[in-house]
Amino acid sequence: MFQKSDKRIRTSCEKHSGGAFKNCIPYKHSIELIENNAAVREYLGDGYKQTGMMSGSLNTSGDSGKATFSYKIKGVNGISVVYVDAVKENGVWSYNKINFYKERQSSDVINLLEAE
Repeated sequence: MFQKSDKRIRTSCEKHSGGAFKNCIPYKHSIELIENNAAVREYLGDGYKQTGMMSGSLNTSGDSGKATFSYKIKGVNGISVVYVDAVKENGVWSYNKINFYKERQSSDVINLLEAE
């Protein structure tokens, strides 16, 4: 499903009321990157969860779109923030940024795209 060499995914972004972000491929991809990153998993610990409201924008129209959003994850070390910036062209999502900030308002960041 994932073409790791160019950080793209070929599929659509489904919008459902109340869950547009969580049902979108960029969100799901960011979760997969978190789950596959040993440093992030160690920092979060077991039983981490997404907390609070997601913020940002998600716009799709056929084979094109843009997703720029953030969400919080609560783990054993407190609340962390994930930022996602992606563009969909010709049905393929390309990622400009998927960053994991260990703490809110902190510069301690893990670039999840570099780990792919």
